[in-house]
Amino acid sequence: MPPSRDSNPFSTCWTGTQSAEYVVSAGPSIDRLLARLEQVDWRGQILGPHGAGKSILLRELRNRCRRQRVRCVEGFEKLPEWRRRMLVAKWRITRQRVVVTTHERQLGLPIVARVRPSERVLESLFLHHTVGRVTPVSLGDARAAYRSKGGDLRAVWLELHLLHECRSRGVKPIACTVR
Repeated sequence: MPPSRDSNPFSTCWTGTQSAEYVVSAGPSIDRLLARLEQVDWRGQILGPHGAGKSILLRELRNRCRRQRVRCVEGFEKLPEWRRRMLVAKWRITRQRVVVTTHERQLGLPIVARVRPSERVLESLFLHHTVGRVTPVSLGDARAAYRSKGGDLRAVWLELHLLHECRSRGVKPIACTVR
């Protein structure tokens, strides 16, 4: 039987950035983010490590600010430095409203939010995804994955997805470990 989005609570349809809900305890509330953006002329950066919830927070911001015409840029640090500097200067001159996500502080844009995962956030999300569902994956497995993945929640969900599939099918766990 192929994997099913309905049988695996860790499928990306439930845990991916397009479907997951932002957890306020990982960073500021959307209202605090909006207030901070007003203070800095609607230009800033959301800072945090891989899998911390930056993209989810940016999606929530985009949904709340449809009329304000805020440009949202994910993975800003992936652009070459000369391009980032050029864009920041252009946005300042044209008074463009823009929010970027990044893993490291970028010059010229104030930090409007820091997003940090924690075991408490992981526990809350784990319980949210598993309520009313049968899974051979335990909260202890989730905590162990969180520690082994350095707090990268995206990597944790992938690990738990594979662990669920392996245990459900009776496959040896060593073959299911994400490296």
